[in-house]
Amino acid sequence: MLPLVLAACTAPGPVGTGVDTSGDQSGDEGDGPGESGGAEVDSGDSGSALVDSGDSGAADTGAGLPADALVIWALRHAEKEDEGDDPGLTPEGQARAAALVPLMAAEPLAAIYATDLQRTQQTVEPTAADHGLPVLVDEEAEDEFAAFLVATHPGETVLHCGHSYTLPDFFEALGLDPVPTVDDYGQLWEVLVGADGSVSYSESRFGDE
Repeated sequence: MLPLVLAACTAPGPVGTGVDTSGDQSGDEGDGPGESGGAEVDSGDSGSALVDSGDSGAADTGAGLPADALVIWALRHAEKEDEGDDPGLTPEGQARAAALVPLMAAEPLAAIYATDLQRTQQTVEPTAADHGLPVLVDEEAEDEFAAFLVATHPGETVLHCGHSYTLPDFFEALGLDPVPTVDDYGQLWEVLVGADGSVSYSESRFGDE
């Protein structure tokens, strides 16, 4: 089964059939999941233990980045509407989503992922359109999705939009210790996963103006 293409652009190659874990998720502070749908990304047979972070901290993002390092740009969705099972973005959220576009313009994105809810998809759709990429829907458990990214995108750069209740588990599965706190709109993380299992990250903000 192909991942669901949400942006009008070239379709990806086959990834496979995933495991729907949306029924096991629970939200926090009004950021819970709505109705699930769409196709899943196949994580294969990878396990949940990925890498030993060692001394996590600010990542070296300079020109000396190893060619085989996986770069994951991760963010929470932008501001969402208050009503409905699957709310979209508010005007403020749409403005924040637009602010992500110039930040990612120079990044060689190989793939863009979001959950099966409107607010994550709408947050990355402007960036996807700018890069001519589809938005791929992931419904995997966070450890399986993290393992999928590590196995599928060595040496590449990807963008992933999640939730306050999914990103901490995603970061933990990648091996970040301590796990970054996800508590605000506009947080942006650059996570580097080396072929040797090393992992580091840096955090910044976007869309506050």
